[in-house]
Amino acid sequence: ILVVDDEEGLLDVYEAFLSQTATVDSAVNGGEALEKITKRPFYSAIVTDVDMPVMDGTELYRTVCKKFPQLKNRFVFLTTDLSRSSFFKENNLRYLMKPVSIKDIKTAVLDIIEK
Repeated sequence: ILVVDDEEGLLDVYEAFLSQTATVDSAVNGGEALEKITKRPFYSAIVTDVDMPVMDGTELYRTVCKKFPQLKNRFVFLTTDLSRSSFFKENNLRYLMKPVSIKDIKTAVLDIIEK
């Protein structure tokens, strides 16, 4: 699982909780995440914040889909911005509104891994 968020405290929480399910890598922005995906393009799930510096979550998604289409259905987005919900719905993507419980994130990740 790859977890991407510019809030390092949240990354630590996500990693600790999700590491009970699978091996977890992390990145502090979309650019760093893209580097990790390029080196290892077979993550079971990618949990990403939407609003981040360098490269946001939607730009990360678009770039990954072009380079690694097999990962298209592996994303879960975390957002506080309801205006982006149309992007998620149009692309049939999973998203969770912040604040979100770790349990909801884990449920979404397990659902992706099981498919």
